[in-house]
Amino acid sequence: MRTTRLLSLICLIFSSVNLLFATDRIVQHNGPVGTYASISAAITAAVDGDNIVINNRTDASPWTEDLTINKTLTFVSAVDNVQWLLDGTISIVTAEGRVITMVGMKNSANYGHITKTGAIPANRTKLNITYSEMLGNITLISGVDLFLGSSKAGTVTFSYGKVIGNELSTVICNTDANASDDVNLIIGNRIGATGTVPPIQGFYTNTTSHYINFSNNLVRGSSDAVYIAALKSGSSSSSIANCVIATTAVNQNTASLYLAQTIGNLNVDNSIICGNYYQNFQSSCSIKTENNGGTLTNFTYNLYFIPQGSSNCFSLNTSQGNIFTSTAEKDNINMTTGLPNSGTEYINSGSPMNEFLDLDLTRNDIGVYGGSYSFNNFMPFVNNTESSRVIYVNTPRVVNQGTTMNVQAIGYDK
Repeated sequence: MRTTRLLSLICLIFSSVNLLFATDRIVQHNGPVGTYASISAAITAAVDGDNIVINNRTDASPWTEDLTINKTLTFVSAVDNVQWLLDGTISIVTAEGRVITMVGMKNSANYGHITKTGAIPANRTKLNITYSEMLGNITLISGVDLFLGSSKAGTVTFSYGKVIGNELSTVICNTDANASDDVNLIIGNRIGATGTVPPIQGFYTNTTSHYINFSNNLVRGSSDAVYIAALKSGSSSSSIANCVIATTAVNQNTASLYLAQTIGNLNVDNSIICGNYYQNFQSSCSIKTENNGGTLTNFTYNLYFIPQGSSNCFSLNTSQGNIFTSTAEKDNINMTTGLPNSGTEYINSGSPMNEFLDLDLTRNDIGVYGGSYSFNNFMPFVNNTESSRVIYVNTPRVVNQGTTMNVQAIGYDK
């Protein structure tokens, strides 16, 4: 039995009461004296630390307004487990130490994007978005620490933060003005996997500022599903683990995973990397490389498939536990669940190391359900009836007797 002498638990809860003396600014359509007739009016009246508590309009239509948020504020629904409705854009004004939290927003505007303005602060503005749905995009390059959890959105472009347990069209990670040895987390997402037409690329990273941890994501693209243009180079490595990556392209110059970095080491472990078989012609590969992408990447315990006649695909070293199998043919993958339609090669075929064990402590299952960040932790997420939810827990993968264990949990109250 593993034991510890000290358990240090840090819980970051995005709740409706974030400061002891915060004022609740009530937004209510045709409400009594003391309430606000619009969300913008409540923002104008608020001071740092206040809560904007939003009632949906009595006519059932969304609040039609564009919001500019230039204070530390929390936006929540007045009714438990009911999302507050908006039709408009949101502009985040960056400032030192500013914290903006939005819980339970549903933005129905086709162009209801979230963007930022203002100078890039040394201490990033924090933007927390949970339990929310939007048709628009989120574009926050430099100056913002983004936490996006249990939400739906279009294209998410960011430089620093955590994107965990969402359903998104595309995720783009760009270079940050403030580089560090921190790790950007993209975990437990369904990316480009819904709808009949996938995005050109599901995940694109072009950052040398921070390391990348891309884990337990189900990704689909119509060209290169995951494209690695650049990575941070340093004493650590970026990682792709327990993902399912699939392209729908039939062009032999495309791949599910395209490695084009010139610097930056990458570990790819326990993932299903699909190839696309198409009418006996050369077709898209599981993996393609250019520049130094192939030599800078280490592959262990992955399933992959090379289409018939495709001589330009990158082959994996089977001595490192990689398996060539038709289970990883694109049409054999269910893009809702991430599971192969046939074959059991992925079960207990991942890394046997303790840090990769499944939740039941059996050997890692290759794909999105393997490891401690199993897809079951995150999907489904929107419109559940629980009163609170923990989105992400960060703990050591291996705990030795007599050592200190630090645990960090991130959650929210709807």
